[in-house]
Amino acid sequence: MSYNISTVRTPLVHVETLSLLLRAARRQRGWTHAELGERLGVSGDRAGQIERAPGKVALPQLLAALHALGLDLVVESRPVADETPPPMAPEADTPW
Repeated sequence: MSYNISTVRTPLVHVETLSLLLRAARRQRGWTHAELGERLGVSGDRAGQIERAPGKVALPQLLAALHALGLDLVVESRPVADETPPPMAPEADTPW
């Protein structure tokens, strides 16, 4: 799946979606992991880890990556129904 980052506005229900958005933003800018890492003050390998598994990253580092990529994290209120279970993550074998 490919995203045009300049027009994406999507609720993040699964961390895998955030991974796709991070990768799309990096690629749209024509950056390698090394170039993103340089902007974050980390190695290219670490930048790749942040992109692949943003749910395992400390929030300040994730926010720094989003900022470097020109992305904003926006939290909005939505109605909550007591009987609505939280969304389940995709199966582990889902190809992201």
